[in-house]
Amino acid sequence: MPQSHLLISTFLFSAAFLVSSNCHSAQDLILDGREIRLNDDGTWQYLSNDRFIDTPDGKRVRLMQDGRWEYAGNAPILTEQLQRTPSLDIQLQDVVIERTEKKVQKNTRVRTRTVFTIDTARAAEADGTLELAELNTANVSVTDDTGKTYELISITTDTANIIPGKTATITVIADKSPSIFDDVDSMSVTFDKQVFDTASPVTLTRDMDDIDEVKVDRFD
Repeated sequence: MPQSHLLISTFLFSAAFLVSSNCHSAQDLILDGREIRLNDDGTWQYLSNDRFIDTPDGKRVRLMQDGRWEYAGNAPILTEQLQRTPSLDIQLQDVVIERTEKKVQKNTRVRTRTVFTIDTARAAEADGTLELAELNTANVSVTDDTGKTYELISITTDTANIIPGKTATITVIADKSPSIFDDVDSMSVTFDKQVFDTASPVTLTRDMDDIDEVKVDRFD
């Protein structure tokens, strides 16, 4: 157990918060600081007498009945551009529209594609390595807020496995981009739940006002 003093919030959750359902179809949640499970048959149960609180720096702490404590991963966060589970950070780092132009007789042929960069970080306290075996075009999609889906060109990552305490960068490239006539306000990339072993699909969104367009000589 760490010996240094730890400043923590004494706030205990008064509402249930989803934390994980990796190993079963039931959901594990936090209720009033205690871990519970919602079973598929309509019943629920406490998983232990331990309580959980979150520190100001985004860590989750387990408070044990014998007076000891230990880190239990990240404090979950859900925003449009960041989803944090106790074991994994998934953050939309950048979205760029790449544009090429080619002269064809008297006309100019314009092509675009949309590039999403996603940074992931495995918590040091996570249980085991996360394998990105399901990271493929069947489990990832790119859409805009009008409901249009964009065909995926490629999905790449700098590592196929994320061990605890390490990171991975994922690049998703979709064909084309919204035009100024489409009245699109935002674009999103969605990962099915099996990609990151999460309880539900992960959707990350960026407003069009925050997406830069860059001219390139050609697409790699």
